[in-house]
Amino acid sequence: MAGRQRRGAAMDYFDILKRGLKIAWEHKRLWVLGFFVGGAAGVSNPYGQATFTPGDEQSSAAQVESFARWVEANTGLVVLFAALLVFVGLVMFVLSIAAQGGLVWATNEAADGRRPRLGEAWAVGFRRWGRTFMIGLCLFGPLLVAAVVLFVALFVPVFSVITQASDAEVAAGAGVGSILCGIPLLLLVVIVGSVVLGLVFILALRYGVIEDRGFGQSISAAWKDVWGKRGAWAMWALMLLPGIVYGAVVGVVSLLLLAPAAFAIYTGQVITGIGVVMLAALVMAVPQAAYATFSAASWTTFFRRMTGREQAQPPMPATVGYPQPVAGVTPPPPSAELPPPPPVAAPSAPPPPPPPAPPSEPGPALGEAPTDGDQP
Repeated sequence: MAGRQRRGAAMDYFDILKRGLKIAWEHKRLWVLGFFVGGAAGVSNPYGQATFTPGDEQSSAAQVESFARWVEANTGLVVLFAALLVFVGLVMFVLSIAAQGGLVWATNEAADGRRPRLGEAWAVGFRRWGRTFMIGLCLFGPLLVAAVVLFVALFVPVFSVITQASDAEVAAGAGVGSILCGIPLLLLVVIVGSVVLGLVFILALRYGVIEDRGFGQSISAAWKDVWGKRGAWAMWALMLLPGIVYGAVVGVVSLLLLAPAAFAIYTGQVITGIGVVMLAALVMAVPQAAYATFSAASWTTFFRRMTGREQAQPPMPATVGYPQPVAGVTPPPPSAELPPPPPVAAPSAPPPPPPPAPPSEPGPALGEAPTDGDQP
C-alpha cells in the first residue's frame, strides 16, 4: 500500500465531492443502506415537532379529557402499541449500526471500481457490528455522561435555592441566573464535543471497516488524524456546504408536505393528519437516504486519499517535449549505460571518370589528293 499522504500536501476537495456524488448516483442500490443510516431517524421520529394552536382553551380541555378516558378504557392496547414501538426502535437501531459499516465497505468497493452487492454489504455490516457499536459507545458515551453530570452540577443547586428561598425575587433571580449561565455552557460542551467526536467517529469507522483494525486502534488512529492533519477539518468544513443546501431544500419541502397535516389536525381530523405525517416521512426518507450515501462516499474517498490508498490523477495538459511528472509517481532512475552511438555512414567517393576515347588518325592535308588507302 502506498505511504500516507504528506502533511500539508494539496488535496482537491471539490473533486472528492464530485467523486462521492458519482458513486452515490451510479450505485443507487446503496440508498437502502443510506436509508437505515440517515433515513431511519426520520421514520422513527416522523417530524413530530409540528404543533398547532387550538381554537380555544375549553375545546382543548375537552379533547384532553376525552383522550384520557380513551386511554383508561384501552390500557392494554396502549401498552401493546408502546411495546411495538420499542421493538421497532430496537430493530431500527440494530439495522442502522450494521448499515453504517456496510455502507463504508460498499463505497470503498465502488471507489476501487467494483460493483458492490447489497447482500455482501449487509454481511460485512453485521460482521463489523460489534466494532462499529463499540466505536460509537467509546466516543459518545463519555460525552453523554459529561453532559448529565454538568446538568446536575449546574441546576440541582439552583433548584434547591429556588425551593428553599422565602423571597420570590431571590428565587426568580436564581432561576434567571442559572438559565443565562448554565444553559449556554451546557450547549457549548455538547456542541463542541459532538463536532470533534463526530469527526473522530467518521474516520475511526473507516479504519475499523476498511483496514480491519480493532475499535481501540481505530479510535487512536482517527484521533491522531484529526489533530495531526488539517485535511480532516477542511473536509468537515467543506461538507457543511452540501449539508446546508440539503437542509434548506428538505426544510421547505417538509413544510409544504406538513401543512395539510397541521390543518387536518387543527380541524379535528387527527387520524388523517397522522397519516399525512407518516406519508411525508416516507417521501422525505428517499432524499435523506441518497444524501447519506453521498456523504459516506465522499468521506470514504477522502479517507482513501488521506491514507494513500487512492491518488488523484488530474488531467494532463498537452506539452511539447518530455511529459510532466505525475504527483505520487516516482520516475525511473537514469540508466548508467550510455546509448550506443549511431552507425557511421561510409564516406561517399566521387564516381570514376569515363574511359578515354581512342586517338583518331590524322586526315589528309588540305589540297592533297587522298591515297589509295583512303579511297573507298
